Amino acid sequence: MIRSILLHGLVFLAPISIYIGWALWVRRRSAQEFVETGHDWNDAPWTWLLIAGSVLMVASLFAVAFVGRSDPQAEYVPPHYEDGQIVPSHVRPPDATDH
Repeated sequence: MIRSILLHGLVFLAPISIYIGWALWVRRRSAQEFVETGHDWNDAPWTWLLIAGSVLMVASLFAVAFVGRSDPQAEYVPPHYEDGQIVPSHVRPPDATDH
């Protein structure tokens, strides 16, 4: 649950963090060249950044919901020893029989 919230939160904040990184890079570069950028944080395209973050977050929610789905009746089989070998974990379909 927490991992999912963090994932979608990071996806939402991606456009904003990219913009802030770009703005800081421009500001640092202009300071080295002694050029005034006239950049003010109030002039940032916050509405478009929030819209872009929202669209990316909704897209990631749909991707998680519809990609890589498995049968809800499937059974998770944890890793175990079998004949001296470690059998990795897997998801067994509901109609499969156990060996």
